[in-house]
Amino acid sequence: MRLKTKRARDPDGRETLVSTACPLDELQPRPLRVIDEALRRFVPRRLVSSSEVVDLLLDVRSAVVFDSALTALIGDLQKR
Repeated sequence: MRLKTKRARDPDGRETLVSTACPLDELQPRPLRVIDEALRRFVPRRLVSSSEVVDLLLDVRSAVVFDSALTALIGDLQKR
């Protein structure tokens, strides 16, 4: 997915990039949506805590495991 970005000013007056979602977000695989949502949260900020990065990685891991399990289940059901 392509993120649309625009320049903006943060509360301290510094120039920053702000990301917005593209209208085709729902067509993207869930792990990409998790990453893109985190990017939209993190891009405008100067600092990101390590716990936020860990949360993101755990969310992506869960999405990948869930999607993989769902794909395997669908494949098993189609073989029957």
